[in-house]
Amino acid sequence: MPSPIGSPAENPYRSWESSRDDNALSTQESESGIRGPQAEAHAEDGDYYAGAFLLRGRDPKSGLEAELFSASIHQGEREHAVQAGMARMGDSTDDGHFSARGEVFTAQAHAGVDNADGSTGFGASMGATIVGGEVTATLGPVSLTVAAAAGATVGASVGVRDSDHDGKTEYCARLDFGVGSVGVCVEKRW
Repeated sequence: MPSPIGSPAENPYRSWESSRDDNALSTQESESGIRGPQAEAHAEDGDYYAGAFLLRGRDPKSGLEAELFSASIHQGEREHAVQAGMARMGDSTDDGHFSARGEVFTAQAHAGVDNADGSTGFGASMGATIVGGEVTATLGPVSLTVAAAAGATVGASVGVRDSDHDGKTEYCARLDFGVGSVGVCVEKRW
């Protein structure tokens, strides 16, 4: 199961959401950072995106993340993706070291260089989920993600990142296999 809660490319949880919000067609934003309903689209320099959702965002005070009734398609140099979902919910710490996410009735297909774990390399996945959940924990130089779902997703990704911005490369790999996923990132210590 790919990362259920997406966000812009700079965020480690990006997998199915545009990195652009400035061309929004309609926006109602609450003080909590969760907004909706919204439809957005852009076509710029070979990058094309269209998406709509009833509710989406992250509350910076509580860490709650939500996306309800969403659909999007993205075609660009770095990513080819399509997704639709009834609900994705999650919670995360501000530093991104701990997160728990779930989704209900979702489907997606993705191929590109920006991976769900925030690494840059190569990744591809496709699948559908009836209900699923994912937990990620980062302890020191190691980040571990495990997920389980009623549904089927297949995919893999490999890449590098520097999520803590300390100048040390983190090597990441993820495997989506039917009803589960496992991913690990290890910071270079040598």
